[in-house]
Amino acid sequence: MAKITPLDFVMVAMRKKHGIRKAAEAAGKFARDEAVKRAPVDKGKLEESIMYEVTGDDNSVNVSIRIKKGRKANAYATKMHEDHYNLGPRSQEKNSKSDVVVGRKYLERAFDENVDEILRIVGGKLREEFK
Repeated sequence: MAKITPLDFVMVAMRKKHGIRKAAEAAGKFARDEAVKRAPVDKGKLEESIMYEVTGDDNSVNVSIRIKKGRKANAYATKMHEDHYNLGPRSQEKNSKSDVVVGRKYLERAFDENVDEILRIVGGKLREEFK
């Protein structure tokens, strides 16, 4: 029987943390791409400003989709996310070519409409890491 050393436990813990972060990164990228698909478009600045961020420590990892800090799009992004409005011509065109609805609540809907896919991505990445 093989002897397990404290270093073995450290290596497993490091691999676990790395695997969880990789899974969070994959889920964040997917959700960001889904938010971009749903975002209204005028000049394209809003789509460009949507980002994901993975944060956390040894005990937890969080993924958030947000608008880049300091961008002029912040006020516009909030308005397009929260307000009621009619889509402009470029958003209407994007909507007509898309398999998702373009418009308000684009950040929330990126998660809400893809829960199963996000879980599949996370599960797949974790399985890859722990083969």
